[in-house]
Amino acid sequence: MADNFFARAAELSARGEPFVTATVVRAERPTSAKPGDRAIVTAGGERLPEHRRRAGKQPATGMQDGT
Repeated sequence: MADNFFARAAELSARGEPFVTATVVRAERPTSAKPGDRAIVTAGGERLPEHRRRAGKQPATGMQDGT
């Protein structure tokens, strides 16, 4: 799954298309987002299919309480 995310980012970059990546680091209920979920958003605001973390895997993060 991660390979597809980075492959898509590399594809957009190779074509010179501007985009950003977003990673959920913290979420509060109610939301379907989970820490570690990622998305690619194009300059036009299109959000490419979500890339969810695998069940049971926790993201590696050094952030605590948003700091």
